[in-house]
Amino acid sequence: MEPGSPTAGPLYGIDGPRRRPHPRPLPPEEVVNLVAEARASYAAGRRPDRLEARFDELREVLVAELRERIDAAVGRIETTFEAEIQALRTLNREEAKRLRSSNAEELARLRAADTDELERIRVAIDEGIGRLCDFLEDELDALRAAASS
Repeated sequence: MEPGSPTAGPLYGIDGPRRRPHPRPLPPEEVVNLVAEARASYAAGRRPDRLEARFDELREVLVAELRERIDAAVGRIETTFEAEIQALRTLNREEAKRLRSSNAEELARLRAADTDELERIRVAIDEGIGRLCDFLEDELDALRAAASS
């Protein structure tokens, strides 16, 4: 029995390890042939045209699906933004109405206060003119009395 032959038995036995067979050297042309055969069998098993075509097809389908999903998401976002913008516009219009109403009320209060103030000033002027007239009449009477005496 030669070591390395199929009938040589196990490499490890009850008695311990046995010597491994030494690999036989291959001639260079046989190595070149083995490499060429390996490359050919890999290329044949790979089927690059069919696999690449399938990959391209799947990529196109995925890109189209992704594009559709992105478009749908953008559409939903745009709809939400439009609704939010419309709600803000409505809120701003209501706030403007409220401000105009409160401004009108404040203006009416100011006008009333101004009217009251103007009336008070008018009364004060009338009283001042009345006192001035009384003073001037008294002075005129005093001058007449002094001139007639």
